[in-house]
Amino acid sequence: MTRYNSMEVEVIKLGLYNIEALGLSSKEVLEQSVVWLREKYETTGDARYLDKAVWHIYAYLEMGYPYENGRAEFQVILDA
Repeated sequence: MTRYNSMEVEVIKLGLYNIEALGLSSKEVLEQSVVWLREKYETTGDARYLDKAVWHIYAYLEMGYPYENGRAEFQVILDA
């Protein structure tokens, strides 16, 4: 069972600090990261990718983005 890891979530959020200045959307980067991590999990079967995906979802939510926007992808991760 994946558990909330505040350090990992903070590191993810820190990594996105000032990304908007590069012309990237932190929301889109997080959404794409979750998709990439799910795909890696499906390819390798390594559950650590699921843990990382969940931490990205927490970061997404903590940054104020609505769950509904990523619901379909997030639910796949949470079901796995």
